[in-house]
Amino acid sequence: MRHIGLITVIWMMGAYGMIAQADPIGPRLAVRNFLEIPAFLSRATGVSSGDAEIKSFLQLAQGGFPQKREVNEFGASLSSLIALSGLYCKRMVEKDASFTGPSFMRRRTHKDIDFGKGPSLHSEASVLSVIEDETGFFWGRSPSSQELDQFRDYMAEAKKHLPNDRDGSIRFFTSLCLAAAASLDSWVY
Repeated sequence: MRHIGLITVIWMMGAYGMIAQADPIGPRLAVRNFLEIPAFLSRATGVSSGDAEIKSFLQLAQGGFPQKREVNEFGASLSSLIALSGLYCKRMVEKDASFTGPSFMRRRTHKDIDFGKGPSLHSEASVLSVIEDETGFFWGRSPSSQELDQFRDYMAEAKKHLPNDRDGSIRFFTSLCLAAAASLDSWVY
């Protein structure tokens, strides 16, 4: 999982670099602030901000989130945003994985996913369907063809480093969720 986290952080820092180098004369951008972040993540994942681990993290990291909606606050907040997004994603995937048999339709996403299979056994179409759902939840739009190619590359790399079992699938789908949730498209508007 360490490799997956590192890949995500590198991906996120590259994306942040592109925003930081953007033309300063143009539309004004804002970042979700500390009050908006838990509500946004809860709405996107269907996971309550009252979850004990999430609540504890929020109490510890409250000052680490953007306060004034300024884009320049984003860099200092990146690790807190990634960590919190990871908690919400983990809870959503674990919850979805707990719905088996006829109850699988209660899943937030992952409707075509058999969590009993390892990551390498999931079809690309079923994984891309999950990515489409999650980018819709977090970005409010579908991914572009270039973004889908980046997800495909990420999927191939992640599959190399994860066990091919249920735990590997949960970690795989958590990391895909995190890639969408921690994206600039989720935080900057």
